Amino acid sequence: MKNSQPKEELLRVENLSVLVNKKFLVQDVSLSLNKGEILGIVGKNSSGKTSLIKAIVRALPISEGEVYFDGKVVYKDKQEIDSSYVADINTALDPPMFYKWQTVLENIKFIANFKTNYSQEEVYELLKEFDLFKKRHTRVMKLTYFEKKKMSLLLCLISSPKLIILDEPFRGLDDDTITKFKHKLQALVAHGTGVLIVSNDFKNMKAMCSNVLFMENRQIKASLDAKEISKFKRLDNYTYIRTKYPHYAAQLIKNCYRIGVKIMGNRVLLMNATEEQVSSIIRFLTDKKFIIYDIGQLTNEAEEIFASLTPNFREEEK
Repeated sequence: MKNSQPKEELLRVENLSVLVNKKFLVQDVSLSLNKGEILGIVGKNSSGKTSLIKAIVRALPISEGEVYFDGKVVYKDKQEIDSSYVADINTALDPPMFYKWQTVLENIKFIANFKTNYSQEEVYELLKEFDLFKKRHTRVMKLTYFEKKKMSLLLCLISSPKLIILDEPFRGLDDDTITKFKHKLQALVAHGTGVLIVSNDFKNMKAMCSNVLFMENRQIKASLDAKEISKFKRLDNYTYIRTKYPHYAAQLIKNCYRIGVKIMGNRVLLMNATEEQVSSIIRFLTDKKFIIYDIGQLTNEAEEIFASLTPNFREEEK
């Protein structure tokens, strides 16, 4: 029997908020990421995903909250306690940001100067793998968006970072590049690197992440762990019932029917329920005077899963 070693925490964010010009870009967000794990944050545009990662790497000022990195407190009580942790993080933002008048190699060398174990041989190998070696002396301003995107991802792989943060890493890339990058990323994860991915591409996220958080209106609204993600990989038959008191309705259904039940937002998900069971449950809830707003089917498409988790999200009834 294998010994299960406890996971070592790499990043923890507690009650983080970013307030700029009296407007919240991030509001009261908490999350944690262990070494050797991949955490995903899914959300639509302007949900606060990119602002969150910018705050973590100190590219945006934190208004409230605490940040812990590799066992040390680095930000607390509105004070930056230790900024050196940022050198252990490789970040790829979207759109990619480089000095456009410099060449590919000049940009890479400039960024690598902030790293402790930069290897030119490693960089050259990655340039070849991502089909950028022939353009190493080309100014960035002459690269296409997709070439700059590959360059950004390549830079995340150098120097064996403790943490990699990726902003929409798969947007617009061909399948071959995505596959290459995933293999390289998984190799680093196997050696203890933590990865934080923000995206609205749940299809790629669910295949990689051990946990996925769903963000809306600058807040974390729901989460899926590895077990729950695997259910979305396997099952297509989810019937949802949206009602005013989902927790109470779910408990009644569990007591009376032999089917899997899960709560997401203000919806009750019925897992692999037959049409007869769904009809019976609806009659049952109606007899119990529940107000049913709507009923429908979920597939494992990103938009529908996200829609099931975030709109009209309500906290558990007391």
